[in-house]
Amino acid sequence: MTSFYGYNIGPLPGKDLPKVKGIESARQYPTMPDSRCVVFEDDDDVFYLIETDSSNYKSSIRRFRFTEESIEAANDAKYATKEDFNLLREAINNVQQSIQQLAESNRTNNSKQFNGKQRSNSGGENETRG
Repeated sequence: MTSFYGYNIGPLPGKDLPKVKGIESARQYPTMPDSRCVVFEDDDDVFYLIETDSSNYKSSIRRFRFTEESIEAANDAKYATKEDFNLLREAINNVQQSIQQLAESNRTNNSKQFNGKQRSNSGGENETRG
């Protein structure tokens, strides 16, 4: 229920959507102060957005045309399907496994090289000092 200066105003009986016949009818459509209202053209795919100020002066009336879209077109949006998501998850897991294997391989190679250098350095230092 909408309140207007303390009075409750409900939708007009028998009307689902507020309908008008042309721009003049939209200008005369009763509105609340400081609000926006949408009214629909009775015999065309057009609606009007009516904006009022605090004194209930209609500060703007804008006209919009809308068209029907098929449900199939709406479903063809560029979203990933569950199958696409699962393929992506599998690819990410494969990349992670490859990175882990490379990291382990590098650790093993680095520790072998470090141990080999440490042994040759420590052995060489002992020989030169002694």
